[in-house]
Amino acid sequence: ELYVENVGPTDYSFNRGKVHFIVMDNIVCTTSNGSTWTYNAGFSGAQYEWLKKDIDMVKNPEEKMVILSCHIPFRGGSTSGGSQVNKDKYYAEVLQLLTQFKEAHIFIGHTHYPQNYVHNSYKAKGGAGIYEHIHGAACGGWWTSNIGVDGSPNGFSIYEVKGATLHNWVAKGTNMNMSTQMRVYNGNDSYSGTKGYVYTWPEGGTGGSKNIVTAGRSYLKDCVIATIWNDDLYGNWAVDLVVDGKSYPMKRITDNVADMCACAFFFNEKGKNTTSWNKALMHYWYVSVPSLFPGKTPSDLSGWEVRATHTIKTSGEKNVYSETSFTSSHAGF
Repeated sequence: ELYVENVGPTDYSFNRGKVHFIVMDNIVCTTSNGSTWTYNAGFSGAQYEWLKKDIDMVKNPEEKMVILSCHIPFRGGSTSGGSQVNKDKYYAEVLQLLTQFKEAHIFIGHTHYPQNYVHNSYKAKGGAGIYEHIHGAACGGWWTSNIGVDGSPNGFSIYEVKGATLHNWVAKGTNMNMSTQMRVYNGNDSYSGTKGYVYTWPEGGTGGSKNIVTAGRSYLKDCVIATIWNDDLYGNWAVDLVVDGKSYPMKRITDNVADMCACAFFFNEKGKNTTSWNKALMHYWYVSVPSLFPGKTPSDLSGWEVRATHTIKTSGEKNVYSETSFTSSHAGF
């Protein structure tokens, strides 16, 4: 009520060029004692009726792009605040409304880590599924450091629109060059800190008074590992280890894994003691050095780089990023 009184409505829309922007509050408060709240993700019936009328006023939506900005992710019909997953708070209906446009995107936050998710069951008129951009928080892991709970840098995203297409975008780390899109790790390194909790990529580690276990992956021994924060699971990225000008494809880690260097930082230096701080995702790519160069380990490599190419499917625009050194500690996190 205070926000609406002093600022304006929580649900509104505007047009800019061939883009229809919609902003909506998708947090449904369920209980409150005046200082704490529980809440679900979703929309009320009144909000859904408002959205239908709003989109009905858009002329020729099949020639335009829509960008819907909310807070809690749509993927999975997600909820928060201790409530069970709720998939019937008009999420399916809202997604269906967005398919009237040539291209459709959802801008989301909430999770304190970045993730890209495509709703392939809901195709826009241009043929692509509705693309959900889940942004890592500007505050990272709740203002505790310069990184989010997955190790991604605090930051924001920059989008370039051309006509009715999201032509290009980049995840921009705060105080980082725009070309910095990844960290590269030596799979044989170990990471520790003031409390003595040790983490490695093959074996993981345990930290905190609750003995929180972070699983490792044995196959990451002797590997070069890259974590790419703006990555997705839809074939839009190609990652290569380049040694002396020759490229060797890296493979995506297809099971969830946490950033071991970030875990060492949170549990050793920040005293964290919950599973919020060892977030496991599929941001990671790897290649075994001995499989390419028998008898060698990552430390033996020289003249190398990891080269990552991001192709924006709707425009064909390509961005190429490079990293030439290993992150060996959590200094700067």
